[in-house]
Amino acid sequence: MRAELAAPRSQPSAPLSCSAELELLLRSGWRVVCLETFEEDRALRVLEQVARTQERALVPWSSAAGLAGTGKGAGGLDEGLRAVAAHQGPALFVMLDGHTGLADPHAVRRLRDLVPKLGKRQQAIVLVGPVLDVPLELVREVGRVELPLPREDELVGLLQRIAGPAAAGEEASGLLADAARASLGLTA
Repeated sequence: MRAELAAPRSQPSAPLSCSAELELLLRSGWRVVCLETFEEDRALRVLEQVARTQERALVPWSSAAGLAGTGKGAGGLDEGLRAVAAHQGPALFVMLDGHTGLADPHAVRRLRDLVPKLGKRQQAIVLVGPVLDVPLELVREVGRVELPLPREDELVGLLQRIAGPAAAGEEASGLLADAARASLGLTA
Protein backbone atom coordinates (compact mmCIF):
# COMPACT_ATOMS: atom_id res chain seq x y z
CA MET A 1 0.00 0.00 0.00
CA ARG A 2 1.44 3.30 -1.03
CA ALA A 3 1.11 6.39 1.11
CA GLU A 4 -0.03 9.34 -0.93
CA LEU A 5 0.54 12.87 0.03
CA ALA A 6 -2.69 14.69 0.03
CA ALA A 7 -2.76 18.38 -0.60
CA PRO A 8 -4.03 20.23 2.43
CA ARG A 9 -7.66 21.04 2.03
CA SER A 10 -8.41 24.65 2.47
CA GLN A 11 -11.47 25.62 4.36
CA PRO A 12 -13.96 27.61 2.34
CA SER A 13 -13.54 31.20 3.36
CA ALA A 14 -16.45 33.01 4.90
CA PRO A 15 -17.96 35.65 2.65
CA LEU A 16 -16.89 39.17 3.43
CA SER A 17 -19.38 41.39 5.18
CA CYS A 18 -20.69 44.29 3.14
CA SER A 19 -18.64 46.80 5.16
CA ALA A 20 -15.47 44.70 4.79
CA GLU A 21 -16.06 44.39 1.04
CA LEU A 22 -16.57 48.16 0.73
CA GLU A 23 -13.44 48.88 2.76
CA LEU A 24 -11.42 46.51 0.59
CA LEU A 25 -12.65 48.14 -2.62
CA LEU A 26 -11.83 51.62 -1.33
CA ARG A 27 -8.38 50.61 -0.04
CA SER A 28 -7.75 48.99 -3.43
CA GLY A 29 -8.24 52.31 -5.17
CA TRP A 30 -11.82 52.14 -6.40
CA ARG A 31 -13.18 55.69 -6.44
CA VAL A 32 -16.76 54.88 -7.45
CA VAL A 33 -18.78 52.03 -5.96
CA CYS A 34 -22.38 50.98 -6.56
CA LEU A 35 -24.13 49.67 -3.44
CA GLU A 36 -27.33 47.92 -4.43
CA THR A 37 -30.03 47.83 -1.77
CA PHE A 38 -33.61 48.81 -1.08
CA GLU A 39 -32.59 49.82 2.47
CA GLU A 40 -31.08 53.31 2.45
CA ASP A 41 -30.99 53.63 6.25
CA ARG A 42 -29.11 50.37 6.65
CA ALA A 43 -26.75 51.33 3.82
CA LEU A 44 -26.02 54.65 5.54
CA ARG A 45 -25.20 52.86 8.80
CA VAL A 46 -22.78 50.53 6.99
CA LEU A 47 -21.19 53.44 5.11
CA GLU A 48 -20.88 55.46 8.31
CA GLN A 49 -18.85 52.60 9.79
CA VAL A 50 -16.67 52.41 6.65
CA ALA A 51 -16.08 56.18 6.63
CA ARG A 52 -15.12 56.14 10.31
CA THR A 53 -12.66 53.27 9.74
CA GLN A 54 -11.11 55.08 6.78
CA GLU A 55 -11.03 58.43 8.62
CA ARG A 56 -13.18 60.18 6.03
CA ALA A 57 -16.20 62.40 6.42
CA LEU A 58 -19.48 60.77 5.40
CA VAL A 59 -21.29 63.21 3.10
CA PRO A 60 -24.72 62.05 1.95
CA TRP A 61 -26.40 63.59 -1.10
CA SER A 62 -29.98 63.39 -2.28
CA SER A 63 -31.64 65.12 -5.18
CA ALA A 64 -33.97 66.96 -2.78
CA ALA A 65 -31.59 67.93 0.04
CA GLY A 66 -28.24 68.27 -1.77
CA LEU A 67 -24.91 67.57 -0.04
CA ALA A 68 -25.34 66.86 3.68
CA GLY A 69 -28.75 68.56 3.67
CA THR A 70 -27.28 71.97 2.75
CA GLY A 71 -29.10 72.31 -0.56
CA LYS A 72 -25.77 72.49 -2.43
CA GLY A 73 -26.02 70.28 -5.49
CA ALA A 74 -29.75 69.61 -5.11
CA GLY A 75 -31.47 68.55 -8.32
CA GLY A 76 -30.02 65.95 -10.64
CA LEU A 77 -26.90 63.84 -10.37
CA ASP A 78 -24.97 66.32 -12.51
CA GLU A 79 -25.63 69.09 -9.97
CA GLY A 80 -24.68 66.74 -7.14
CA LEU A 81 -21.38 65.90 -8.82
CA ARG A 82 -20.64 69.61 -9.28
CA ALA A 83 -21.02 70.03 -5.51
CA VAL A 84 -18.81 66.99 -4.89
CA ALA A 85 -16.14 68.50 -7.17
CA ALA A 86 -16.11 71.65 -5.03
CA HIS A 87 -15.76 69.75 -1.73
CA GLN A 88 -12.27 69.58 -0.21
CA GLY A 89 -10.86 67.03 2.23
CA PRO A 90 -11.16 63.27 2.62
CA ALA A 91 -14.76 62.17 2.19
CA LEU A 92 -17.05 59.33 1.30
CA PHE A 93 -19.91 60.77 -0.76
CA VAL A 94 -23.13 58.76 -0.65
CA MET A 95 -25.32 59.55 -3.64
CA LEU A 96 -28.72 58.30 -2.49
CA ASP A 97 -30.56 59.16 -5.69
CA GLY A 98 -27.57 58.63 -7.95
CA HIS A 99 -29.04 55.69 -9.83
CA THR A 100 -31.68 57.95 -11.34
CA GLY A 101 -29.03 60.15 -12.96
CA LEU A 102 -26.95 57.48 -14.63
CA ALA A 103 -28.96 57.93 -17.83
CA ASP A 104 -27.86 61.59 -18.06
CA PRO A 105 -24.85 61.83 -20.42
CA HIS A 106 -23.69 65.07 -18.73
CA ALA A 107 -23.64 63.40 -15.31
CA VAL A 108 -21.78 60.37 -16.69
CA ARG A 109 -19.17 62.63 -18.34
CA ARG A 110 -18.79 64.70 -15.14
CA LEU A 111 -18.33 61.52 -13.09
CA ARG A 112 -15.68 60.23 -15.51
CA ASP A 113 -13.84 63.55 -15.31
CA LEU A 114 -14.07 63.55 -11.51
CA VAL A 115 -12.68 60.04 -10.89
CA PRO A 116 -8.94 60.96 -11.13
CA LYS A 117 -9.44 63.96 -8.82
CA LEU A 118 -11.17 61.84 -6.18
CA GLY A 119 -8.08 59.72 -5.60
CA LYS A 120 -5.84 62.74 -5.09
CA ARG A 121 -8.24 64.14 -2.47
CA GLN A 122 -8.85 60.80 -0.67
CA GLN A 123 -12.46 60.83 -1.74
CA ALA A 124 -14.82 58.23 -3.13
CA ILE A 125 -18.42 58.15 -4.34
CA VAL A 126 -20.91 55.44 -3.43
CA LEU A 127 -24.04 55.31 -5.56
CA VAL A 128 -26.86 53.75 -3.52
CA GLY A 129 -30.00 52.40 -5.13
CA PRO A 130 -32.17 49.35 -5.59
CA VAL A 131 -30.86 48.56 -9.08
CA LEU A 132 -27.88 50.33 -10.59
CA ASP A 133 -27.50 50.04 -14.34
CA VAL A 134 -24.01 51.37 -14.92
CA PRO A 135 -23.49 52.91 -18.37
CA LEU A 136 -20.88 51.25 -20.57
CA GLU A 137 -18.56 54.27 -20.20
CA LEU A 138 -18.30 53.65 -16.44
CA VAL A 139 -18.19 49.85 -16.23
CA ARG A 140 -14.42 49.72 -15.68
CA GLU A 141 -14.51 52.59 -13.17
CA VAL A 142 -17.18 51.23 -10.84
CA GLY A 143 -16.99 48.52 -8.17
CA ARG A 144 -20.20 46.76 -7.19
CA VAL A 145 -21.44 45.56 -3.82
CA GLU A 146 -24.83 44.26 -2.79
CA LEU A 147 -26.10 44.83 0.73
CA PRO A 148 -27.51 41.45 1.71
CA LEU A 149 -30.70 41.02 3.65
CA PRO A 150 -30.20 41.20 7.43
CA ARG A 151 -28.84 38.14 9.20
CA GLU A 152 -30.59 36.57 12.16
CA ASP A 153 -28.37 38.33 14.73
CA GLU A 154 -29.11 41.72 13.13
CA LEU A 155 -32.84 41.01 13.26
CA VAL A 156 -32.62 39.96 16.92
CA GLY A 157 -30.87 43.27 17.72
CA LEU A 158 -33.51 45.21 15.79
CA LEU A 159 -36.35 43.41 17.55
CA GLN A 160 -34.68 44.00 20.94
CA ARG A 161 -34.52 47.75 20.23
CA ILE A 162 -38.18 47.75 19.23
CA ALA A 163 -39.33 45.72 22.24
CA GLY A 164 -37.21 47.75 24.68
CA PRO A 165 -37.41 46.66 28.34
CA ALA A 166 -40.06 44.06 27.47
CA ALA A 167 -37.30 42.06 25.74
CA ALA A 168 -35.60 41.24 29.06
CA GLY A 169 -35.65 37.72 30.35
CA GLU A 170 -34.99 34.26 29.00
CA GLU A 171 -38.51 33.68 27.69
CA ALA A 172 -38.54 37.00 25.82
CA SER A 173 -35.14 36.31 24.24
CA GLY A 174 -36.43 32.96 23.01
CA LEU A 175 -39.45 34.67 21.46
CA LEU A 176 -37.20 37.29 19.85
CA ALA A 177 -34.99 34.57 18.38
CA ASP A 178 -38.09 32.81 16.99
CA ALA A 179 -39.40 36.07 15.54
CA ALA A 180 -35.98 36.82 13.98
CA ARG A 181 -35.87 33.37 12.34
CA ALA A 182 -39.38 33.92 11.01
CA SER A 183 -38.28 37.30 9.61
CA LEU A 184 -35.32 35.96 7.63
CA GLY A 185 -35.62 37.02 4.03
CA LEU A 186 -37.25 40.35 4.88
CA THR A 187 -35.62 43.77 4.85
CA ALA A 188 -34.94 45.43 8.18
